[in-house]
Amino acid sequence: MNKIKQNDLVKIFLNFESEKNLFNDSVLKVKYWHLIRISVFNQIQEVRFELGEAHTNLRNTSVIKKVLLKFKQIKYFIFNNPLLSFKQKDILLLNHQRRVKENDYYTCLYTDLLIDQINHSNVVLEEPLLEKHLIPTKHNNIVYTDYINFIVAIKKRLFKKRLSIENKQKISDLTNNLNETFNMTFEVEELEQLIYNKAISFKFRVKYYKKILRRIKPKVIIEVVSYGLSRYVINHVSKDLNIPTIELQHGTMGSYHIAYNFKEKINLSTFPDYIFTFGQFWKDNTRLPIKDENIKVVGWPYYENKINYYNSQEQSSNNTKTILFISQGTIGKPLSKMAVELRKLIDANYKIIYKLHPGEYARWKNEYPWLIDSNIKVIDHNNHDMHYYFAESDIQVGVYSTALFEGIGYNLPTFVLPFYGYHYLEDLISKDVVKLVNNVKELNESIINLAFQSNKDNYKKVKEYLWHKNSLDTMLNEINTIIEGQKYDEQD
Repeated sequence: MNKIKQNDLVKIFLNFESEKNLFNDSVLKVKYWHLIRISVFNQIQEVRFELGEAHTNLRNTSVIKKVLLKFKQIKYFIFNNPLLSFKQKDILLLNHQRRVKENDYYTCLYTDLLIDQINHSNVVLEEPLLEKHLIPTKHNNIVYTDYINFIVAIKKRLFKKRLSIENKQKISDLTNNLNETFNMTFEVEELEQLIYNKAISFKFRVKYYKKILRRIKPKVIIEVVSYGLSRYVINHVSKDLNIPTIELQHGTMGSYHIAYNFKEKINLSTFPDYIFTFGQFWKDNTRLPIKDENIKVVGWPYYENKINYYNSQEQSSNNTKTILFISQGTIGKPLSKMAVELRKLIDANYKIIYKLHPGEYARWKNEYPWLIDSNIKVIDHNNHDMHYYFAESDIQVGVYSTALFEGIGYNLPTFVLPFYGYHYLEDLISKDVVKLVNNVKELNESIINLAFQSNKDNYKKVKEYLWHKNSLDTMLNEINTIIEGQKYDEQD
């Protein structure tokens, strides 16, 4: 198990949960496995592959700062509280709270264009990002979950429940099975706490989200990132209320993202009814648990708009070539060290940009201090989206970020480094669309000599396979079809 590869780990994990029938197991009358499986899998990965932290969180924030952040949220308890909203809306959108600054506004890259074009009344329900919301926004039809999160946290403290002897034994058996199968050292108390917290939070949230949905009475729910706890609850409640749920793809899927991969088709109340993918590639390479006819290939309107815009702009010509490194918290340390080593090797006519993942912004100077005086331009803000950097770059380097797939749309020669996660691009590596390089010397030589030349016809086909065209019209048509189908079911 110590030498297990990433692709093997996913298969072993899927077999494990299927053989143990974990999706049907309950604690506190809640089917808990879907709620905790990502946390469990991530812990196994972190140990097996010595990964860094993917996202910044508030775990190590001082109590005083946490209290101040909560105090600032009080206004949202009153003015943007979904429990105080009584209007019926056709569509409820669960957006991505990690908005990006576009001109004067913070934009959700996945839902804002839909809101601009859709001919149905709608409201957005937004989770806080590190206990804050990015404002101003273009649309004002937004309510926030801050009050629900706060009141659930209070209830968890006031109304503690005890796990039965039967449940404790069940969790003990699970712990032993996980440790034996994955060569881990999970503690029984650790898993008890994880399962208890997820199950009790789930139960408390059901009451509030059921009340919200009964008031809004949406004909459909459109969500981004279906694997947060509030999403699990809303998907579950929606099935009780016969409201269809659609998830919009927001990043890499493929056969290694555990949130979207299952051994077989399975009926999960906590999973969305439909998935809208960026392209056929993602549908073909992801073992989703829902019926194939519910997986719709629609594209990504924001991405398509950006591609069209930058392709229409005049490109400046100069002798300097720009290399774009695309970072992620999990592999940020080795990748940033590689960027610094390349800076020392490569000709001065090459400019290197190191684009941090938003989850790394607050901590990169502590975790990657070698970047500080490296003569590399480090991007640690959302003042521009990724497309701005794609458009000004000539080459991109990374490991498994969704942004690498996006950069292919800009015809950027793409180099992949053999760190954790590179398997996500193995299909494109085999098609010579991207090139796997094993070390900084090989990367340097490949860039200087432009040793990587993809087959242009093949490259074009791959782009069409990754990114479906006419995305906004396709998406609107599919949403309308689902809403019309819902009307038909109600008449029956």
